[in-house]
Parts: sequence; structure tokens; C-alpha cells
Amino acid sequence: MARPHLSCKFCFLSLLSARPCSYLAQGCASDIPTHWYSLSTELNPYWSKTHVEQPEILAYWQGLARKWDLYKQLITYAEVTHVHWDASRSIYHIEHTDVRTGVKSYITAKIVISAVGVLFSPTMPDIKGISDFSGEMFHSARWNNTVDMKN
Repeated sequence: MARPHLSCKFCFLSLLSARPCSYLAQGCASDIPTHWYSLSTELNPYWSKTHVEQPEILAYWQGLARKWDLYKQLITYAEVTHVHWDASRSIYHIEHTDVRTGVKSYITAKIVISAVGVLFSPTMPDIKGISDFSGEMFHSARWNNTVDMKN
């Protein structure tokens, strides 16, 4: 089943709502001074320290999304499954699937920016003897917050 074509000036397709816990690693923090995570037009002089943890950076960006009413442009639970450039019309045709329902939808865009990141589709290393390891094992892109990292 497919939904009709969506038309909007701009929109964001996001899997974040589908797997929010995957991206909230314990102790994850900025590896560069946090002010670099601020937009030059939306500086944040209230960072709690020079290298803040992930929840504070996320809260900053969520605050901007609320301030500029961007959530109405957000399509959540969306996995982009196909992008095709139509040279004759100078436009991209984008197919995306709702990961909860499997329903495919379509949008067009003049510009596509992919920001999935390098850890989105993790690959476990092929290490000799890895199956003999008895401890907890997970990829950093699928962080397990239930593991006690102190022992």
C-alpha cells in the first residue's frame, strides 16, 4: 500500500523516533568545544561546560526545532528506501517507508541532504574468538544503557 505524493517546501525524514534509545549512549559527550554545535545565528551562551553531554546538545537542537516550528516538517519513523534524480525535471523522487507499518510514501525535492552518519548501519567486526567472549557486547551505534560500565 502506498500513500499519495507529498508536496512541501522542505521536510525532514527521520528514523530518530523509531529508535531513540539507540542514540543515547551513557556518557556520550562532545569531543570538540560545544559552542561549535551552535548555529552562528542561534548562539547558546548557556552551555553548562565546554564539552557537554549528548542530552544537552539534543535539547539545544530540539529547542530550535520548537522555536522555528520545524516539527510540522518532520516525518518520523521514515526510512529512505530509494532516491532517483530526474534530470529532465531537475528534481529528486524520494521513496520512504514507515518502519512501523511498512507503508511506502513518496516526496519530491530539488535538494537532498543525507545526514545518516557513519554509525547508522553498524557492522560488528570479524574477530577470531569473538564468539568465546562471555561479556556484554554491542556496537556503539546500538548502545545498551542497561550495561553497567563501571565494572
